[in-house]
Amino acid sequence: MTFDGDLAYFEGTYAGPARAGEVALRIRADGDLLTMTPVTVGGRDVPEGRQEADTLDYRGDMTFSNGTPLLTFEGDGDSAMVLRWDQGAGYTVMTRR
Repeated sequence: MTFDGDLAYFEGTYAGPARAGEVALRIRADGDLLTMTPVTVGGRDVPEGRQEADTLDYRGDMTFSNGTPLLTFEGDGDSAMVLRWDQGAGYTVMTRR
């Protein structure tokens, strides 16, 4: 399934609380792909040289995935403002920075 809209709608860094501390994910549009890069894990910044982007697949209803985790975006207007990250064993609600 492909997303028919403008992927730039999702771009940004989203952050929120998780079990081990704050987590932040950078979402980028790269052509017709959307990528996710962890930039903060457990309250600590991930060094730039260790940040690796994962490609996200569109699942429908503003939800993307890179395997088990589901990333569901919410927003209105020009951009998404909330990212709900469902990892099965954990659920984090993040807001755009």
